[in-house]
Amino acid sequence: LDECISKIRHARRQKEAFSIGYHGNILTYDESRIMMHEDPIRFKNLVQE
Repeated sequence: LDECISKIRHARRQKEAFSIGYHGNILTYDESRIMMHEDPIRFKNLVQE
């Protein structure tokens, strides 16, 4: 998040167009629930990526 804010501020100072995309969830809701129950360590690692 800090890196995004820094890039936004830089682009604004330079009066440059800037676009930010968001890469959404890697798991569906149901996949998340199953993984939290069956493999919580892997789930935590995926969330923190």
